[in-house]
Amino acid sequence: MENAIKYDQSFWDKVLDNLNKGQYVKEFANLGTIAFEVIDEPSCKTFIKWDSDGFAKIIGATDNLIATFSATVVNWDKFIDGKFNAAQGVLLGKIKFSGSLRKIIKYVGAFNHLAKCGKIATKN
Repeated sequence: MENAIKYDQSFWDKVLDNLNKGQYVKEFANLGTIAFEVIDEPSCKTFIKWDSDGFAKIIGATDNLIATFSATVVNWDKFIDGKFNAAQGVLLGKIKFSGSLRKIIKYVGAFNHLAKCGKIATKN
């Protein structure tokens, strides 16, 4: 099991299940598609699309992205554990960001809720 990818589809399924059932769904309304990448796990990039109501689902690879967030396993772990929040992660260079800052900025707080759902997912 040591070669298993930590942030695989199973992980993201749990995260989105928690997120879509939670009270913060509306904070993600109209976000669009975001890619989350683990740069030290081969082929570990997940594309998540949020709809107009804030519900999220995993989709196939696409170039129609609002943004991409990339980090190492260690830094994703720290983000999920609450060692830093979304804004700090990007500003400190722990999470790399590419895309439209103008479109993503209003969702910064919502991404902290995503981290909390990630923490729940790691315990299940």
